[in-house]
Amino acid sequence: MKAGLGWIDLREAAGEAERRAWLNLVRECLGLILRNLPVVDDANSQEVDGLPSDFDDWAFQLVAKTLLQLETSEKPAELWQSIFERGAPAHQWVERFFWHWFTNGLATAPSAADFVRLWHTMISYALESPAWDPKTTSSYELEGIVVELLCFDARWNALVRDDTNVAAIGAMEEIFNRAFQRWGSIPKVTSGFAAFAVQPGAKRLMLPILNWISVAAKTFDNYDWKYGLEENVIELLRVCWQQEATRISSDPILKGSFISLLAILASRGGHATQVLRDRVAGAVA
Repeated sequence: MKAGLGWIDLREAAGEAERRAWLNLVRECLGLILRNLPVVDDANSQEVDGLPSDFDDWAFQLVAKTLLQLETSEKPAELWQSIFERGAPAHQWVERFFWHWFTNGLATAPSAADFVRLWHTMISYALESPAWDPKTTSSYELEGIVVELLCFDARWNALVRDDTNVAAIGAMEEIFNRAFQRWGSIPKVTSGFAAFAVQPGAKRLMLPILNWISVAAKTFDNYDWKYGLEENVIELLRVCWQQEATRISSDPILKGSFISLLAILASRGGHATQVLRDRVAGAVA
């Protein structure tokens, strides 16, 4: 099937009838995957075993390339929502779709703004979906799909590494705030926010994310700071101070968030934090 259908590109269809036929083939390929995935009754204790096959990977790539070629009347949401509905129990499959969404999907987008508009819709859907609810879902499995959904995976975050996308990504502040309120209690997700915030394309979200993390950090225990969270937050503080020291110093809210977060990290005794604290103290003096 991969060899026989690898040519599908709706932009090359000769007419409406051919376009509909090709789109039906895309839907059927995705349907083959989803029909073979078991339905999980208890998302807090069960998951789909195994890994996506080579065919699964190819089908997700095909879907990702097709989405931004579709008109509203062609119901593109039916494609990606059917994947999202599998949620955390099928996290390996959901994550694999995002690998291609942020690479192949981005490559077919007419513009970054077009890509971000659909991405915004995806995040909004996940925020309301029971399949993505941290209260009823295993946090280990949920954290993986949230990290991928929010473009935190450094392997395919070209969108946010490009500073020409500052305006498009900056318009995501409200939806990212909602995402943090829903999933920010998961340390790996907070770590992703910190790493995301220092990317060139996320410049307008950097200080808002600083504020959000300063609140969440007060609830983390010693175990939560492992696996990259501490390092990513220290780097966020360093970049914030390097780029926005004047603004932070003159804004009581930002200054409070910065000092609070710096104090939490300093109490952990890391060398990098001590160096940053001394630099900040010297500048203030």
